[in-house]
Amino acid sequence: MKHLAWLPALIALYGGLAQHRALRAYAAVPPVGRREPTDHPLVTIVVPARDEAANLTELLPTLDALEYRPREVVVVDDDSTDATAAIASSRGARVVSTDGPPPAGWVGKPRACQLGAEAAAGEWLLFVDADTRHAPRSLTAALARAQEDRLEVLSLLLDQTLTSFWERLLLPFAYAGYFAGVDSLNTAPGDALVNGQYLLIRRTAYDRVGGHASVRASLVEDVALGSALVRAGCRVGLYRADGLASVRMYRDRSSLFEGFAKNAFAFARLQPTRGVRVAAATAGAAGALPIALALGRRWPLAGGVVLAVAASAHARWARAFGAQATYGLLQPLAGFVFLAVALRGAVAALGGPRVRWKGRRYRP
Repeated sequence: MKHLAWLPALIALYGGLAQHRALRAYAAVPPVGRREPTDHPLVTIVVPARDEAANLTELLPTLDALEYRPREVVVVDDDSTDATAAIASSRGARVVSTDGPPPAGWVGKPRACQLGAEAAAGEWLLFVDADTRHAPRSLTAALARAQEDRLEVLSLLLDQTLTSFWERLLLPFAYAGYFAGVDSLNTAPGDALVNGQYLLIRRTAYDRVGGHASVRASLVEDVALGSALVRAGCRVGLYRADGLASVRMYRDRSSLFEGFAKNAFAFARLQPTRGVRVAAATAGAAGALPIALALGRRWPLAGGVVLAVAASAHARWARAFGAQATYGLLQPLAGFVFLAVALRGAVAALGGPRVRWKGRRYRP
């Protein structure tokens, strides 16, 4: 029984070490590079947009400036209450309307993406979020890499724009937890990983799996669609944007917390094997401070090691995302807040109050 006293310390140590290892997995994702396409098929860029007037004023000029031709832009107005449709139209995008909220059984974003794809003329479809920004050569490089690697699906991990305290604190911690479950990528449905913020798909592959209609009820539609594409035998590649595209995922603390609550449990349920590892690493890292304090009463050095491993992992992830390494000192706060938000999503999934996202309420 004495050995069991060390169990919490081992769990916390595992969490910190897993986040160190996760950074290696993240860094191992190759950059997309800056290649030239061998040919130039029509690409339709689909932007699902619900109350995204402010973001579209920044996004659409970056799409207008893309070097790649031929291309078209389709903005899907998802029952917005602001000037989303007017701004998209004024910038020359083709606007498709959802004509109201999603029907029963659909989540808003998959519905918007599906309607955008149905209106598209392109041989390739590029789904991008409204909060992304694109360098002129981004689409050229992405399509060229897809052609060179003979892919049917290419997705980019975008550069993260972190502006607020909460973004700098929590997004690196969230990525560390997510990549703690990564061993291999896109070799089996259970290890599928694509990023819905930038998802380039050959039209034939998209239609083969039934498009976003096949993941209509998913709150993590990109992970679900990635699993479906890998299951269907599509060649899927994940790359880092490295200066070619960026995203600011959350504009305020409220949307950040809502986003984490929406995604965390939904992901774990969709990919349970990876989800268990992510949950264990996250819980271990989140509990580093209280475990270290309890351990330190009897074994001060052991408690210090546990906390140092966790804090140094968080510092390294903060640096990787452009934040100061001193955020490592706030690792206990990041762990506590992230775990609390994730548990809120789990409670909602098990019948508690539903989580709110984009003005709608969902069960994760």
